[in-house]
Amino acid sequence: MDVGIAIDNSKGVSNSDFQEVKNFAKQLVYEIADAENNIHFGLMTFSSQPKTQVNFRRILSQSQMNTAIDKLVLGRDNQRRIDRVLRGAKKDLFSLEGGVRQGHPRRLIILTSDESSPGSEPIEEAAKDLNDLEVTRVAIGINRNVDLNYLRRLASENRFAYRANQASDLISNLDNLRRNLCEGRIEKLI
Repeated sequence: MDVGIAIDNSKGVSNSDFQEVKNFAKQLVYEIADAENNIHFGLMTFSSQPKTQVNFRRILSQSQMNTAIDKLVLGRDNQRRIDRVLRGAKKDLFSLEGGVRQGHPRRLIILTSDESSPGSEPIEEAAKDLNDLEVTRVAIGINRNVDLNYLRRLASENRFAYRANQASDLISNLDNLRRNLCEGRIEKLI
């Protein structure tokens, strides 16, 4: 399985919430990684522009991935362009150049503190290429302020849209997410 993790690092995320999101990402990697390296991870951050931190070509140990996650910093930008992270994930992760593998399930987990900024391309258009590649999008709102209807549009299906009451709640149902990601079914996360 190829799993991309896209983390909102815009100014809309508080320092404490950003740390909780990073802890969640590290625990997620721990929960679904396997000893045979059959699961490859990609890592992106986004505000006004996406930034690929790790693509699928770079096979990192769990310790190295934790270090990459720990090095993530909050941006200085107020914008949150989820449309651009969807296009960036296709270009930098879910492509031959990004190291995507043929015949492996594909997942993109998007952790966001709010909707995409005004002026963004509609999600349906920005996600078209990912849909064509059969990338399952999981949308996770890191707090109760994220509109659930927006998360449902961002996710591949309504059942892949989740919202935590607060960022510290993200980790509470990680075992369920791991089990369902690996089985190809994602049920109730939060």
